[in-house]
Amino acid sequence: MEGSNCDGNVGWMRVVYINMTVPNATCPPGLTIKQYNSIEYSICGRPVSSSGCQASVLFSTYGVRYSRVCGQVRGYQFGSPDGFPPHLTGFISTYPNINGIFVDGISLTFGSNPHKHIWTYVGGIDANEANWWCCPCNTDCTGTEIPSFVGSDYYCESGTSGGWSLILYPDDPFWDGQQCGGLEGPCCTNPKMPWFIKTLNETTTEDIELRMMGSE
Repeated sequence: MEGSNCDGNVGWMRVVYINMTVPNATCPPGLTIKQYNSIEYSICGRPVSSSGCQASVLFSTYGVRYSRVCGQVRGYQFGSPDGFPPHLTGFISTYPNINGIFVDGISLTFGSNPHKHIWTYVGGIDANEANWWCCPCNTDCTGTEIPSFVGSDYYCESGTSGGWSLILYPDDPFWDGQQCGGLEGPCCTNPKMPWFIKTLNETTTEDIELRMMGSE
């Protein structure tokens, strides 16, 4: 890969590419195809039977040594997004354990026992609605704690405000850096969005794991 969306240099290797907007696209094993009337193409989601409200996909790096990761993920709101959910009665979050469910969104890691963090994609809500489920980057969001293993290596965008239903909201995709007005404005200032680039603390050959998580 020529790396124009990463650091602009050549020498990048593509590990995975999934584009559900093209005809006959399929989801990787571990995720399932979901179809909604509100969106014109199928998307990938957690299987209904997924254990503990999370689904996992492992992408092979083919034994190639690497120390940097670059990529992007697009997501959509379904129901109410809970950001980094606190450990409250009725929620199954094992926050802030990196091996457990610590986010409403997507976690990218490598290794296991424990996982090692690469990047996290968070779906939150406006800070003035519930100050403990908002994006930490939102203006006036003071009740959310970012897990120490995440640090600043995350993107978060807010979903539709209030009156949520168990439906898909396709009009404002998560993590594309667009439609970030009002309180979530500070969340979309990274010029790399929707891409991220991360230099790891080590060189590794371990596969990359994507986990799709929900607190409920």
